[in-house]
Amino acid sequence: MNPLIKFKNISKSYPGTQALEDVSFEVKEGEIHGIVGENGAGKSTLLKIVGGEIINYEGEIFFNGKVRRFRNPNETLRAGINVVHQELNLCPNLNLVQNIFLGRELRINNNIGRADWTEMRKQSNKYLEILSLKLSLDEPIKNFTIAEQQLVEIIKSISANGRVIVMDEPTSSLNSEEVERLFNLLRKINAAGVTIIFVSHRLEEVLKITDRVSVLRNGKYINTLDTKQANENTIVKLMTGNIVLHKNKRGKLIFKKEVFRVEGLTRKNTFFDINFILHEGEILGIAGLEGSGRYALVRALFGILPYDSGKVYLFGNEIEINTPRKAIERGIGFISRDRKLEGIFHIMDLIQNITIVMSLDDVIKKENKYKDVSKLYVNELKIKCRSVSQKINSLSGGNQQKSIVARWLAKSSKIMIMEEPTRGIDVATKAEIFQIIRRLSEKGNSFIIVSSELSELINEFDKIVIMRRGKMAGEVETTNTTEEEIMSMATGISYTKS
Repeated sequence: MNPLIKFKNISKSYPGTQALEDVSFEVKEGEIHGIVGENGAGKSTLLKIVGGEIINYEGEIFFNGKVRRFRNPNETLRAGINVVHQELNLCPNLNLVQNIFLGRELRINNNIGRADWTEMRKQSNKYLEILSLKLSLDEPIKNFTIAEQQLVEIIKSISANGRVIVMDEPTSSLNSEEVERLFNLLRKINAAGVTIIFVSHRLEEVLKITDRVSVLRNGKYINTLDTKQANENTIVKLMTGNIVLHKNKRGKLIFKKEVFRVEGLTRKNTFFDINFILHEGEILGIAGLEGSGRYALVRALFGILPYDSGKVYLFGNEIEINTPRKAIERGIGFISRDRKLEGIFHIMDLIQNITIVMSLDDVIKKENKYKDVSKLYVNELKIKCRSVSQKINSLSGGNQQKSIVARWLAKSSKIMIMEEPTRGIDVATKAEIFQIIRRLSEKGNSFIIVSSELSELINEFDKIVIMRRGKMAGEVETTNTTEEEIMSMATGISYTKS
């Protein structure tokens, strides 16, 4: 296969940061090419250069044998390169069809007449059928789940009939079934001649879907491997310079002190009769497929969503949590799965992001200033930044996530509720996050964590509550279960334990 895209000596710097340095490699025509690297390795910067979002850089990009310097995303799109960013780029008040064809509406009579909505609806339905999705064509996109919106974003790109599709973390919000359907679609369009660049932190998916994978580290190109001859450890060593994967289970621990208990918790049409106990120092996982009610459950425990019946106990005393403020006052913290929308405050610095839930009394009580508190947790959690006065949106995703953990530590939260805490984070930072969680659990902090990654659930948690269609399908200890058993409970498909 001939090179379709060639990066030659690409460099890009920002004040105090060398994002890319002399990066050179090729993407062959007709292949599925993976790009991997830790947070801050330069992947996003490279994709923004390809997508015409960054125009001031050194080096050259060759596309189809010719030097191209795309000046804006429209130029990239007209050249036949479609970029799907990790952050969704949809219009929330428009429906599915309007979002898919926005700016390139099909026209009757050879693009002269009015918009051909009949044909656009037909094509939209075709892709929904391929992905086995049952979504309304007329529903505003804001009413869809994050996973559904991500699939619509992918359909939008694929339907543009480009020559190249660049996908940045396309599976970050998808469960295993949705990932497999997406991969089947990618294989089909790739077989039809479309070249795909696939960027992901999920190395098992990169190994499964790509033909070759290029590795970046600290803004530099390291190597390109034939995927069939690579494995996770090989790639991780190139990404980090060290083997950081750890597959060791947490091990069976004995927990004595109950800190949080849920009895018969129910929210109409969402979740029903949920019962579990959380102990001091315990890491409790919540598993389930999209629509199982797992996210609604943890949001009800933090007071974001109301529940209709049931009881919640904190240290043996019945409490009512009907607002996030009450949850925070009782020592409960919450980390959303949507870091960009509901986690960080983009225009604020690290100091403001870390101390935003602290009151003035908290600071006086600790006899520290906001800056001192921030420095304390930046050092403790090893957050990589130039200073605590740095804007949080200039940090990598992993460091942003650690900053949100720091926020709740600064508030002295003893119970932390987390949704997908390692989503969109590289394997090295993912390991760091769980090292932090384990270390805090040893100090007595307790965790309720929703996770879609089965290996994560098995290796990092003590106990797992599995949900299906709003109900508890089971509760298992991680020392005595398997990924197959968890999926069996989550899907309702029978499984015989060996």
